[in-house]
Amino acid sequence: MSFRRLDGKSTRANEYASFPVFSDVTLVSYLAKESGYTLTVAMNAATGKLFGFASNDKEWYPVSGLFERVK
Repeated sequence: MSFRRLDGKSTRANEYASFPVFSDVTLVSYLAKESGYTLTVAMNAATGKLFGFASNDKEWYPVSGLFERVK
């Protein structure tokens, strides 16, 4: 699975899991080994919105934003 960072660069998720929650909502969690952060988000394909949490062993941040499918 690939993700595009805010700086426009693409990165690959080292370890991730995803589960469908509803017809248009998917829960995704991935571990970025470079930074040690885990990002867990609920993504709504109908609205393009996501909500979730980023954390490591010392910090925790709520996150929200928009996403688009990268082909």
